Amino acid sequence: MSCWTIVDATPWGLALARRLAAGGHEVQLLTGSRSPGRLPKLVSRQPWTAAPEILEQVERVVLATRIAGLEARLEQLAPHLQGDHRLLTVAPGLTPGHHFRASEAVLRLTAVKQLAVLAGAAE
Repeated sequence: MSCWTIVDATPWGLALARRLAAGGHEVQLLTGSRSPGRLPKLVSRQPWTAAPEILEQVERVVLATRIAGLEARLEQLAPHLQGDHRLLTVAPGLTPGHHFRASEAVLRLTAVKQLAVLAGAAE
């Protein structure tokens, strides 16, 4: 069994958390005070204050943050994201600040070197 961390309880984040849990993977959902509703047993909700410890222990991270808040979220996470993290981003569009695609923002603002993109229909 592998462990994943999903950043933000967006619809994409919740859908991926449920799908990963259905496949037998443990998932830690990093989210703010907003309750994501009922979650499968293998999904645990974690507060933002736990982000440094959680990111230190996992290899796989799903960045489910909406594109509008992506640069700010990456600034928060950058000190804790290392080159050996494997990161998946799901945000469509361009960041409002620098007009980066999500993958470009991750590569420019963090030490992450292994990056994948999950694309689908635009919102």
